[in-house]
Amino acid sequence: MNYVEVKGGLGNQLFQYAFAGYLENKTGVPSVLHVEFFDYVKNVPGATVREFGLTKLNAGFISVTGSITCGSVVEEKNLPEIGKGDDNCFYSGYWQSKKYFGSDRERFRRELTPKDRCLSPGVKKLMDDIDPAASVSVHIRRSDYLTGQNRDIFSELTEEYYRKAVLAVKNAAERDDLILYVFSDDMDWASTVINRIHDRVVLMPYNSAHEDLFLMSRTRHHIIANSTFSWWGAALGTKEDGITVAPSHWFRHDPDPDLYPEGWIVTDP
Repeated sequence: MNYVEVKGGLGNQLFQYAFAGYLENKTGVPSVLHVEFFDYVKNVPGATVREFGLTKLNAGFISVTGSITCGSVVEEKNLPEIGKGDDNCFYSGYWQSKKYFGSDRERFRRELTPKDRCLSPGVKKLMDDIDPAASVSVHIRRSDYLTGQNRDIFSELTEEYYRKAVLAVKNAAERDDLILYVFSDDMDWASTVINRIHDRVVLMPYNSAHEDLFLMSRTRHHIIANSTFSWWGAALGTKEDGITVAPSHWFRHDPDPDLYPEGWIVTDP
């Protein structure tokens, strides 16, 4: 069997889960998720503690923790051609590419929705409010992107990006009655900015990551940040006529990942 390291927040975990399925299909060998990271990070001073969120979803997988024995370690930057029968490897990376998402969108929609028992009554009520509306999820991620090394890694999305994005959705959808559902880790900044841009805004309460991801996926349209979290919220969207707007630059200096499916609108950050 092969092992795929799982680490980071829920958006990264979903890409690693998708890569594990891709790897299994390419090799014909079972893929197992290695989840030691989530115990390890609890003991690292100053580190962001993350929860292994795939257990809250309808995803099917086998996971292990602790020490393992394998034949080789394969890092994402040195990924060789994957072939039939490749076995006993440990794959380490984030695997942020649309090719691992593939064309089987319906399968991911089924597997990556939360288990019913993992959704609170409040979230189920919000889902009913969002579903029929001319709704747009807007993701604004700031706190950890503005500090430490992340400040030098990720492009900062400005008010102008969100202004352009809202206008792009209005024009593409040909309607002015949109309701913006704002998800953010800096709601003070988000509220100030979005209310200057549009007059029908709902500031979403804080929920668990898997619940917020689910709510994002239920809106008709999506304005994402340069974050794998809102990327998945849009990619798992249930509305076939939905419009997604994304930033043209994911990183400040590094090449942007091959992420955006055909049809997404890309605008400057």
